[in-house]
Amino acid sequence: MTSSILSILAAIGMAVVDLVRITILSIWYIVEAAVMSLLPRKLRAKSVVGELVLITGAGGGIGRLVALRFAKLGARVVVWDKDEQGIYIHNSTASLR
Repeated sequence: MTSSILSILAAIGMAVVDLVRITILSIWYIVEAAVMSLLPRKLRAKSVVGELVLITGAGGGIGRLVALRFAKLGARVVVWDKDEQGIYIHNSTASLR
């Protein structure tokens, strides 16, 4: 009888601890989001100058555009695609810009 009461109390205690933890994390993330939304984009953005960026699917489409964008921002770009011809076309396009 007492072991079943203790197991019930333990389960309730764990539920309370989980509820407090979720509440604290929720408040933390809400405050973090509010602070980040008030900061100018310039302070939130990471500089990629000189960083090595790997882009998969860079043979065309969005991957190609993302690769060109990172290259313009000063990153060292490594492109990867299953279509070798797309990479070669992309490489010649990037060297022209």
